[in-house]
Amino acid sequence: MTEPAIPLPDNRRRHERAPAIVKVLYPSAGVLRTDYTENISRGGLFIATDEPLGVGELVQIHLVCAGAPPIPARGVVRWAGDHREPGEAPVRGVGVQFALDDPLERERLERAIDGLLAPLSAPRLSPDEGPSLLIVDPNRHARALFREGLEVLARETWEVEDYLRVSEAEDGEAAIEALDRQLFSLVMVELRTPGIDGVDLIRRIRTQDPEMPIFATSRPFPGARQEAIAAGADVFLPKPLKLKPLFNTLRMLLRGAERQ
Repeated sequence: MTEPAIPLPDNRRRHERAPAIVKVLYPSAGVLRTDYTENISRGGLFIATDEPLGVGELVQIHLVCAGAPPIPARGVVRWAGDHREPGEAPVRGVGVQFALDDPLERERLERAIDGLLAPLSAPRLSPDEGPSLLIVDPNRHARALFREGLEVLARETWEVEDYLRVSEAEDGEAAIEALDRQLFSLVMVELRTPGIDGVDLIRRIRTQDPEMPIFATSRPFPGARQEAIAAGADVFLPKPLKLKPLFNTLRMLLRGAERQ
């Protein structure tokens, strides 16, 4: 039975939230856990996790944003249970409220979060300089859905045709060929692919490129998240995926490239 969520204080929705996928590192039971958040604000964040963190527990968090060093922060668990957005499937996790007494630490964290929320500058007009995404999935309908949805969001955001480049691969072999031909901003890998499966593909990508952002996806099955993270994925995202956080993460990657 799902435990009832314990609501945050009234300031839970006081701050604007950034719907972007940000990797979250934190220690639990002596092990460094890797999970992710899709919602973050100046007040706190929601961590999608199956870790049994208790209400009131203090957590030392590191936020890993694209193109920037990890950002340390402390927080306290305010509720645990299922987080549900309108029209979306529930996601298991915990709500964490930031607890930073040091003004300098708080200023650094808030500046980083403001960077997630801030709009991107107008893009350069050359499509060759825009962000690129490789989708590896044996389901052609799923690939088409991701591609079309992300391209629509890109046109609405940047008002430039074909600025976001999305490539597709139906299996691991095709993905390796694509990676040999082109440098991508992000690779999204379905774990259950024919031939070279997604777990092995992630290992190969990570061996060749330690910095490549990799999102692993699949229908949730026992051990899926652990397999993906152990292979080298940055985050594991259970299907069905949400397009808006995925697109905003691409925007973060582009912002990181502009900083560099």
